[in-house]
Amino acid sequence: MVNSSYDAILFRRGEAVPYLCTKFLYSSTQKTEDIIMRFFCLQLLCFSETREAMHILLLGLNDKNPYIRQEAQYMMEDLGLRTSH
Repeated sequence: MVNSSYDAILFRRGEAVPYLCTKFLYSSTQKTEDIIMRFFCLQLLCFSETREAMHILLLGLNDKNPYIRQEAQYMMEDLGLRTSH
């Protein structure tokens, strides 16, 4: 079930990217469910390679939560961008 949902999102990027960006922006608290939502949004947006995803990547790099910042760094590496540790 999870894989089919994931595949469906990847094949409908034009519709998914704005939704994922919005979910990331509205999941801005430090509540566990919001952190998890931002984490998954970053993971899915990595594959979109869109301008909107880059905006979210920058927000992720400056997130208050260290797991979100780390995932944003992984996203940069996956996209072939440099990171400094």
